[in-house]
Amino acid sequence: MELEQDYFSLLDLPKSYSVDKKKLKSNARMLLRQYHPDRFSASTTEEQRLAEQLAAHINFAVRVLEDPIQRAQHLLSLADIDANFDNRTIQDNAFLIQQMELRESFDEVMESDGQGLTPLVEEVETELSVVEGVFEKADFNNADAVLAQQEVLLAALAKLHFFIKLNADLKTAQKEPI
Repeated sequence: MELEQDYFSLLDLPKSYSVDKKKLKSNARMLLRQYHPDRFSASTTEEQRLAEQLAAHINFAVRVLEDPIQRAQHLLSLADIDANFDNRTIQDNAFLIQQMELRESFDEVMESDGQGLTPLVEEVETELSVVEGVFEKADFNNADAVLAQQEVLLAALAKLHFFIKLNADLKTAQKEPI
């Protein structure tokens, strides 16, 4: 048995950045009920092992599709685009300056009384929404169209990484007593 590498197909979801989380969970539960290792307790050792592998694969697929960065990377990988940033540098100077300015604003707010985080959160969430829009507009069912947008999508992925991390840092800072 070969494990399905397209997690959208595995979980019977449209290949899109926007994911219906209820349907994702529902489809995963249905598959896990069908292939849960406990259902194979009276089966051969090989069948039990395969059921365990499939259940782990389903759970991994759910985690990938729930996470916006991993979901974007998975969509790109399905179009044979290497979304690994270990060997890639960001060439967008305007974005690099924006990163620096947003981090400096965050540091300044935190060094003062911590007030002023809300406007910064709103700015970051707006930027995040714009970046996610790039992925939402892409037609991931058309590999040629995705390949034609490869550089735009890779740039959007870099921005997605940054804005999600900064947004999480801001949310954490909002909850911390100052």
